[in-house]
Amino acid sequence: MIVVGAVHIHHCTLNPRIPVWVIVFGVAQLVVLFFSMCSLIWNCIAARQSSSSDRTCYGNVFDIFNVIMALFIFAWLVVGSIWTFPLYRYTSTVYVFTPLR
Repeated sequence: MIVVGAVHIHHCTLNPRIPVWVIVFGVAQLVVLFFSMCSLIWNCIAARQSSSSDRTCYGNVFDIFNVIMALFIFAWLVVGSIWTFPLYRYTSTVYVFTPLR
């Protein structure tokens, strides 16, 4: 998504905010993936060091951050839908594969 948005950042004539929306959406997905992996690794390390099933503080922080990011991604999806769905009547599939200038 990041690459598609970056390639078309100056070529969207209907709404120039759409490529920015695609880039931010892609970056948010990567951030969630990164922190999910950090949480998984942290929990595995904590489980090896401790025989008890207590979760560490850092694991909870990662989980809270992931919930906040999930809410942001949902809100950003709604914003992107508001920006793109009204433009559906102006689009045409005839010009989809024309080269960029």
